[in-house]
Amino acid sequence: MENNDKEHIEEFPADNEIVYPEESDSPNENPDKVAEEIARLEDSLTAEKIKVALLIAGVTAEKLDEASALVRGLYDSGKPIEDAVEEVVGAYPHLRAVKREIPQFAAASSGGNDGFSAIRRIFSGK
Repeated sequence: MENNDKEHIEEFPADNEIVYPEESDSPNENPDKVAEEIARLEDSLTAEKIKVALLIAGVTAEKLDEASALVRGLYDSGKPIEDAVEEVVGAYPHLRAVKREIPQFAAASSGGNDGFSAIRRIFSGK
């Protein structure tokens, strides 16, 4: 059993041995690739900032992609994100979530138009 343990240990490099990867992707070797990655990440971050700003402004999740495209166009033309969001939400109010009042029903209510009046009449025998 000791023989198997030695074989297993020999697979790992010694403590003083430095192991280098075969192909390094360090920034010094390929600055163009790094610049492309930074640009891609900045673009992604901007898109997420726009989405957050739109959600804070009250845009519905269903309309988020449409509103993001509109805001992105204004942002690319030089407007700050907040100003672009205000302009888009102001110009296209259908993007906002519609806040509807939910009717409150109470079975103990004596009102004639509360939604339960027909049910009360059926069971009360009137």
